[in-house]
Formats: sequence, C-alpha cells, structure tokens
Amino acid sequence: MEIRYTLLGDVNLDGAVNITDVNALVPHYNSSGAWTAGDFNYDGQVNITDVNALVPNYNTSLGSQVQVGAVQASAAPAAEGENLTAAATNIVAEEVRA
Repeated sequence: MEIRYTLLGDVNLDGAVNITDVNALVPHYNSSGAWTAGDFNYDGQVNITDVNALVPNYNTSLGSQVQVGAVQASAAPAAEGENLTAAATNIVAEEVRA
C-alpha cells in the first residue's frame, strides 16, 4: 500500500484543490461515491458535507505545508472509511491504488 498526503477536496490526488476537483464532484452530487467521486468524509454519499470540506481548500495546494511524496506503508491498512486528518490544515493521508 502506498500513502500520499493531500488536501480535503483533492479528488484527483494532484496536491491541489481547483476547478478540476469541483468538476469531478459535481456529476456525483446527491449520489453514492468514493473519494474519487467527492466523498471526502467516507459516508458513502456525495453531498453538501463534502462540498463544505472542499470549499476551504479551493485554490490551494500542498506547497510547503507537508513534504510531498509517497510513503510505503509497513503497518496494516486503516479500516475502511478511516483516514488520517490534520484538522488545522485539512491535510489527509489518502491511499493511492496502483
């Protein structure tokens, strides 16, 4: 398993929250989905809660907030629906699937 840091709202895991991420979320609004559809709180639904997670990070990128790069996980993967969040910066560790 590979883990990469990103921001809440970064649908495509490129380290930035921008119009590309909004365009990925919009078609899935009010339907079920995963992170790549805009379900940032892992409740199985893409809704206003997920939009509210994206908005504070819109037009921001990781930059120097964290050292960008993938980390090879050596521990057991997190339980389904569990993510690692740094609340002050909205940075999460999201599993990257190859």
